[in-house]
Amino acid sequence: MKQHSDSSDAAIGGNTASEPKDGSSEVVRETGIPFIEFVTIIAMIMALNAMAIDVMLPALPAIGDALQIVEENNRQLVLLSYLIGFGGGQLFWSGHGFLWSAQGAGQRARRL
Repeated sequence: MKQHSDSSDAAIGGNTASEPKDGSSEVVRETGIPFIEFVTIIAMIMALNAMAIDVMLPALPAIGDALQIVEENNRQLVLLSYLIGFGGGQLFWSGHGFLWSAQGAGQRARRL
């Protein structure tokens, strides 16, 4: 176990903090993903969406031709479908992840 005196990042990445039973003021943090790795992963995920759109924009005429889109203005539907798919996936998997997490499992058990 790792001791940590600042509990501000204790809940990030699934880490939990608790007061020790001996009454000392030190906060004990369970091992998990370090804060800097968590921030790096989240930043990379956010940058992935922006990079995908930036890569798609110059290729939009070729994508429109491959999808046989006649009107040039309708090519923006390609970006719209990407954003809906990307956002919909996040909505689906965040709910799915909650259902299979420890908290969601506890709620499922209470419903039974």
